[in-house]
Amino acid sequence: MECRYINLDSAVARRETLETSFRQSARPGWTLERWPATTAAEIETDRVEGRLPPAHKACFLSHRSVISAHAGRPGHLMVLEDDAQFGFRTCTLVDQILANNPELSWDVLWTDIAVTDPAGLLRFAKLRRELGARGDVLIVDLAQISYAGATAYIVHENAKARVADMLAEGSTIDVPYDLRLRQLVYEGRLLGHVVFPYLTTISQHAFQSNIHVNTENCNELIWNAFRRLSWFERDVEAEQALIFEMMPQICDLEASLYGLLLGATTTDAFRST
Repeated sequence: MECRYINLDSAVARRETLETSFRQSARPGWTLERWPATTAAEIETDRVEGRLPPAHKACFLSHRSVISAHAGRPGHLMVLEDDAQFGFRTCTLVDQILANNPELSWDVLWTDIAVTDPAGLLRFAKLRRELGARGDVLIVDLAQISYAGATAYIVHENAKARVADMLAEGSTIDVPYDLRLRQLVYEGRLLGHVVFPYLTTISQHAFQSNIHVNTENCNELIWNAFRRLSWFERDVEAEQALIFEMMPQICDLEASLYGLLLGATTTDAFRST
C-alpha cells in the first residue's frame, strides 16, 4: 500500500508523530512518503478562485494533487492528513479486510470519519460496544451517513483517475475538500465506505489549537473525541482524561447528566420497548 501524507514544511512535530506511528504499524508492502502541502500563500499568489478561505482551498488542492499524481500508478493509494495516527495493527487490519472482502465494491474506503449528527453518534456508540465485544469490524456504506472528514482514506486503484477528474470539475473551489468527497458519495458518483471501529485515528495535534479556545469549536471537539473513543486500538482511560478535560468547554451539568443517560442506552442492560 502506497501511503502519502499531506504536510506543510513548517509542521515538523506533526510529521514526526505520524511517521513514528507508521513505523510501529508498517508491514511488508507498505510505504509512507510525505507530500508537501499547498500553502495559503500559494493560493493567494495564484489567485485561486472560490468562496473558501485560502487555507481551505490549499487543503483541497493538496488532496487533489496527490491523487492526480498517482492516478496512473498501480495499486491502491492511502491519503492522510498530518494529524492522522496509525495504530499498531492498522496496516495488518487493512490488508486483512481487503483480502477478506473481495466482493466489496468501493471507490473510497475511509479508515476514520467524524459522525456529525446526534442520532448517528448514538448509533455508532452502540455499534462500537457490540463490535468491540466480539473483536470484530464492520464495513459501513456512507451513502446514508451524516459525516465529515478526510484525515485518512484509501482510493481504489481503479478509481484514482476518476476521483481526480471529479475533483477537477469546476473553475472555483467553493466546498471544503471533505464535503466535496461526501457530496460525490451522496450523489452516487463514488462508492464510499468506512471501516468501523476505525482503523486510524487523529493524533493530539488535532486538538492543540482547539481545546482551550472557546465554545465555538464545540462540534469539532465532540466529533474528534468521539473518533478517538471509537477507533479499534483505543485506550479508554486515556480518552476519559481527554473528555473530562473538554467537559467545561462544551457542556453544563444538565447536559452532562443527559449524556450519561443516553450513553446508558448503548449497554446490554437497556431494553428498547
